[in-house]
This record gives sequence, C-alpha cells and structure tokens, in this order.
Amino acid sequence: MKIAILTTYFFPEENGITRYIEGLYGALLEAHGELEVEVIVFDTLGTQKWQEKWGQFTIRRIESRQFMGRTYAVPTLKGYRQLKKIFNDNKYDIINTHTRFFFSSFLGIKFGKKYDIPVVHTEHGSGYVQHGNLLVELVAKTYDHTLGKYTLKNSKIVCGVSESVCEFAKKLGAKKVQTIYNGIDAAFWQENVIKNEIKKELGINDGEIVFSFVGRIVPSKGCQDVIEALEKVKNISWKFVVVGDGIFRKKLEEIVSNKKLEDGIVFMGMQKKEMIRNILQISDLFINASFASEGMPTTILEASAAGAKCLSSDMGGSVEILPEENLYTAKNIDELREKIEGYRDIKKINVSRFDWKNIQEKFYDVLKSV
Repeated sequence: MKIAILTTYFFPEENGITRYIEGLYGALLEAHGELEVEVIVFDTLGTQKWQEKWGQFTIRRIESRQFMGRTYAVPTLKGYRQLKKIFNDNKYDIINTHTRFFFSSFLGIKFGKKYDIPVVHTEHGSGYVQHGNLLVELVAKTYDHTLGKYTLKNSKIVCGVSESVCEFAKKLGAKKVQTIYNGIDAAFWQENVIKNEIKKELGINDGEIVFSFVGRIVPSKGCQDVIEALEKVKNISWKFVVVGDGIFRKKLEEIVSNKKLEDGIVFMGMQKKEMIRNILQISDLFINASFASEGMPTTILEASAAGAKCLSSDMGGSVEILPEENLYTAKNIDELREKIEGYRDIKKINVSRFDWKNIQEKFYDVLKSV
C-alpha cells in the first residue's frame, strides 16, 4: 500500500501537524513494513529541496507562497505543475490530507477525483477559527462552508483527533467519521533529565513554583490570559516559562514589561523537543489557556507523560482527557487565577493509552477499510 500524505506542513517546519504525521506514521511504518509513505508538502520555508529522504519518509516538496506569517500557503504555478508531475509519475493507493481549511486538503480531493484515489482526511479542529480579527474569522468561516465543507463531504472517511472534532466535522458535512486520537511517544517524554541542572540553566531559584506554556504565540492560544492571572496570584513564588514563537510574541513581551513581570517570565522561543521535555519535567503545572477550536492538544499529552500536572481551558479535546478539577472556563481570568493558586489540588493523569503504538493500529484498520 502506497500512501501520499498531502499537507501544508512537514519537516523542517515544526508544529502540531508535523509531530502528528511523524508520530503516527513512524509507529505505523515500524509495525507494518509493507507500507510505503511519501509526504507531499508545500515548501513553506523555501528550502528548494524538492525531494529528500528523512528517516522513514520520502519528502516531495512543491513551491508555495505563504500568507499571514506562514499560517496559510498555496502552491505557485510552478508548485501546481510539480504536484501534477508527482501524481503522474507515481501510483498511490490512498491520499491522506490534514485540516479542512488548508488548501492542500482541497487539492487532495481534486487530485483524488482526477486519479481515482480515495482520500482519508485527518481533521484537527473542533470548531471555527478563533483569531481576534473579525475579518479573518469571517473569511475562515466562509472557507469552512465552501471549500472546507467540500473537502469533508468528499473524503472517503474523516478521522478526527478527538470526539469533539468528529462532531464538528459531521456538522460541516462529513459522511463517515472515525475518532483517531492524537498521540505521543510516551517513552521519550518519560526519559529522566537532571532537573536541578535545567532549573539552574533557566535561572529558576529553589522554592519557585514552575508554570509552563508550549505553543504558538498567537492571541487565541491565551498566553496573555495566563500572564494576567499570574499578576494577581498571591502567596506563591513562581516562574513562568514560555516556549514558542509567533506573531503575538512582541506584544506579549510588551505586556510583561508594562506589568513589570520580567523577572518572573522566561521567553524561550522555539526549542527542540529535547529541551521542551526538560522544561515539562521541571514544571509543577503546565497551562493550556487556548480559546481556539482545539482538537486534541498534543502539549497536554506530552506534559502529562513528562510528569507535569495540567490545567486547561474547557475547549475541544481537553475535556475528553482531563478531570473537572483540571479545567477552567476559557477566558475567565479569575477562575484561571484560582486554579493556579490551587495547583496542589490538580491531578496528574495517565496518558499511556495515547501512545502512538496503540493509536497506529486503529488507523491501520481505517487504511485497510478504504
């Protein structure tokens, strides 16, 4: 079975979709050596490496043009010709696309119809795009009800990364859905690190409680809510470690400066997963404050596997894996502050069932069924 993953993002681009594809298909190829997988991806970083081997994957890149800080991309005329040549020169049994509002998913349906290849679409969002800019949200919602709906309706099956994602996909017209949860390589996140050395490297003093955030720094991820809540926290000596980058980082740093919280907040920028593991293992509490249409936040699974307690807004798949005491109402700063102050009462959770070794078998059954 030869599978073409048609996606907007993949290596060397680092984000949730990249990690999802790498994790799921890495475990799948390890368990089922008869499979052949090629990743056809927009060249969002301008590498111009049109084909290369990366681990178990053959990567074929097509030229693209990026918008909104690489949040969205479309192929150039050259890229479209490259895509046509790839499908003319190769015989694929299945096309796998990711996220209905990416143009790569729409192209997957079009090329699937042209070459008579079934499309298995993986959906990562549980609701409409939340951005903060009303025009962007309107355009995104219009796309969802046109090309996004077309993608979901014409996929052979839609695999949602949580039950809430599947419900949203059905509302947009998906005919057949299957929950294939997001996953992690649990062994990697559980590998012990020397915590005292990590704390010293980050300037964390003895007795300071470590809170952390990992993700894109955009308004809808809610990092600004955490900072506002922490400003009001009493009777706790804390350090907040922020890992990630994005269009909102400069504004976030201004907020921190205006509140005179520079000594308590560490901006780490983009980091390799080894460093992210180090930070999660020294964290007393990982905070996911997103008010976006979350599917199944990978960072909650990673933080839990690393041994951190997790506090999350009540969005998307978070409510499917966390108990009530680990949740708060999205955007409610006072409730968030209360939960942070009561971090000792928050429970650690077992996420072993979300290991890719378990998830891949369910996805393999889906592939065989089409």
